[in-house]
Amino acid sequence: MSIFIGTSQLGTRSFDSSGTSNFTLLLDGSTAEKAAPSANYLKFNAGITTNGIYWLNPGGLGANQFYLNFDFDSTRVWTMVIANRTGTGAVGSLTYANATNPVVNTVGTYNSSLGFNLWVGLQYWPYLGNTINQYVYSSPTGLSGTHTKRSRWKFSGWSSTYAFVYPRGIVNDVGGTTPGLYGYHAVNGYSLTTYDNDQDAYGANCSTSYGNNPWWYGACWDGNYYGFSNSDNVHWSGSSGDQHAYGAIFLAFTDV
Repeated sequence: MSIFIGTSQLGTRSFDSSGTSNFTLLLDGSTAEKAAPSANYLKFNAGITTNGIYWLNPGGLGANQFYLNFDFDSTRVWTMVIANRTGTGAVGSLTYANATNPVVNTVGTYNSSLGFNLWVGLQYWPYLGNTINQYVYSSPTGLSGTHTKRSRWKFSGWSSTYAFVYPRGIVNDVGGTTPGLYGYHAVNGYSLTTYDNDQDAYGANCSTSYGNNPWWYGACWDGNYYGFSNSDNVHWSGSSGDQHAYGAIFLAFTDV
């Protein structure tokens, strides 16, 4: 038998017949100690619906702060894993360890105003979603106004060199063109290259030619969100005309 006592911002407290407290902590993502196990938990268990930065512990890899969007659809929450604003330094000079381990790498002020560039360590990704949602905007201020292009596609995790496994199901929702990240990098199985770990298909290290930024370079790229250098635009496809002021990539779980 349990006797219900009440709830608070911290959670629910009750006592069983022996007088032992059965306290359930509300994982609302407000602190590292209250890190939620997933983005969807915050919406469907904690009742949170406001876009912003919350603490999550995906896959038990370690608590970290993630930007979450609750507005894209009503059935899931989307977690931002890549972002870049034109002329702001991209995320250059990430080591392979920082790019792949459970690390959230940011440049700029990391808050809900979206005045930051972002690379979420790839070990987190399979625990954040199996579907990629890519956006680009004409405004450099983040997810403001109408986006220029949007595509979504699925993948099944990483190879040992952090190439996308089984990319599939591309849907070009807005703009009508396939992003280079899918059509060139993912489909061709290119591995992640950083300035300190060359795994591309080119004779030299592509990352060192393009601002030391991490990417799934081939020889070298078609649609790099960090562009030619640390001050360049977001590229949707190609390396010249299809450029934008802001780009972001989100993850969520959808049907397999």
